[in-house]
Amino acid sequence: MVGCRTFGMVNQRLKQANPTSQHLPFGGVNMILMGDHAQLPPLFDLPLYCTSAPNSNPLIIDGASLYNAFNKAIILSQCYRQAGITADETQFREILMRLRNGNNTEADWKFLLKRSKHNLCPSEIRVFDEALRLFTTNEECNQYNK
Repeated sequence: MVGCRTFGMVNQRLKQANPTSQHLPFGGVNMILMGDHAQLPPLFDLPLYCTSAPNSNPLIIDGASLYNAFNKAIILSQCYRQAGITADETQFREILMRLRNGNNTEADWKFLLKRSKHNLCPSEIRVFDEALRLFTTNEECNQYNK
């Protein structure tokens, strides 16, 4: 997610890139913002949706005021990425919505456990042989790559 400081920096750079439109927000470039407020907040920055900018950094103040100047929003409410009509697909989509809102249940956890590695057959496990793997530490990554 983009934070207030980064948003202020984008504004600053677009004004530099379009000197004849420096007096306009984003140097006169039309902006479309997309995002999900349920995402993790930006690192080392304030989220755009913060209600006050306690920091006196001009970029943060600029970014926050620019974001607050947006006066039109289109709210997308239909999930298309996990579209599906089977009972399992529908249940998975509903679980994802509960997880994003912090309303997950024990039944959700049990449903997700069905896809745990120890519950899959060998052919299903092999599908993940070339999958991207994420590790929380370099040590774990190095251990896997040996």
